[in-house]
Amino acid sequence: MHSKILFLFALFVILSLAACATNVDDRGVMVDPDKIKQIEIGKSSITDVSSVLGSPGATSTFGDLTWYYISQKTETWAFRKPKIKQQNIVIVHFDKGGIVQAIDYKDLNDADFVKTVDQTTPSSESQLTIMQQMLGNIGRFSGREGVNNGK
Repeated sequence: MHSKILFLFALFVILSLAACATNVDDRGVMVDPDKIKQIEIGKSSITDVSSVLGSPGATSTFGDLTWYYISQKTETWAFRKPKIKQQNIVIVHFDKGGIVQAIDYKDLNDADFVKTVDQTTPSSESQLTIMQQMLGNIGRFSGREGVNNGK
């Protein structure tokens, strides 16, 4: 009996440690640096870039035609929020004719993180009790308003 309890305890410890293992995930479009060397500024077209690097993760909505190849390496430990360990962005700028004009690179050091605030805007209703809200509408509406009266 004692050996069964010891075995179950050891199994529990092993499974608990396995659940806390760090998970590393690669997300986005991982661009091979050797492939970027195949793109020539002033010569390569949109078609050339697409065949070498593939489809971009995002494109510009307004203004100049720009393609973004975004990749992230995140690490998650147990039940915690994923932490970004590495981020790379390759930005390809095209002219109006679809020819590459520039290639830029950004990494995690260039990122601007937005800090959110957990606050709510109070409203007059949030100050009322449930009973005040339920009884507050009594007498506010007459029985005939909004009724067509058959006319």
